[in-house]
Amino acid sequence: NVFEDAKVGDDIYCLGNSLGNGVVIQADGKIKAFGNPRFETTTPFVGGNSGGPLIHAESKKVIGLVTETIENRGAEENSSRDERAIESGRSELDEISYIGHRIDSVQQWSGTSFKVFLANEKALAQHEKSLRCMTKFFRGQPGWREDRDLVSIYDKYSKFVDDSGNVTVTDYVDEDGRVVWRDFRVRGKSVSKADHNKAYRAYIRGLEGKAQDDVEGLEKLVGLGYIQVRRRANFEKWSKDVKTYIADFQDD
Repeated sequence: NVFEDAKVGDDIYCLGNSLGNGVVIQADGKIKAFGNPRFETTTPFVGGNSGGPLIHAESKKVIGLVTETIENRGAEENSSRDERAIESGRSELDEISYIGHRIDSVQQWSGTSFKVFLANEKALAQHEKSLRCMTKFFRGQPGWREDRDLVSIYDKYSKFVDDSGNVTVTDYVDEDGRVVWRDFRVRGKSVSKADHNKAYRAYIRGLEGKAQDDVEGLEKLVGLGYIQVRRRANFEKWSKDVKTYIADFQDD
């Protein structure tokens, strides 16, 4: 029972592999406030500490688990008000709140398969790499060829474009200005308009399908709780960028 073992103001600390650096370190703090089922602490934990123990310094008992940090966006905007409050000793609004889950509020514990966890982590890494490479591809940045599937999709269409990614289109018109013939050329050679358009549609479908698989796969993993907040923000940005780029391709 947390209330039997601890009180507001007591020293606590957490242990964890902060930021995934492969080193377990200790972060010290104090209990700030109790809620149900959570409590707030001043212990400055970071990504990599999640799921680790929050330990009561005096009793040496685990009283909670590191769960999340909450950014208080109004802290900077209300800084002058907060300074007056701090000076008067009434209250303090921190920029970040550190939240733990009370261990005595857990009704039932359930295990997880490490094999399943590793499989999900592998899938997560693959989807992230895919979206990151697609973002580089659309921006014309190096490194996108690390994704073999993306290379395969592009190579099937690349024979229809020149080194700049363009197809030269020449319109031949009659005396009335009507187009009577349209010539498609790549590297000086004529290509069939029908063959080009067919390849281009397959190219766009391939990019759409790849992006959709990655986005849906990551959303599923989010639902399972396998993605931390900062990591989730990255994939959401990549997903949004890729969708925008594909939409632009379709408009062109």
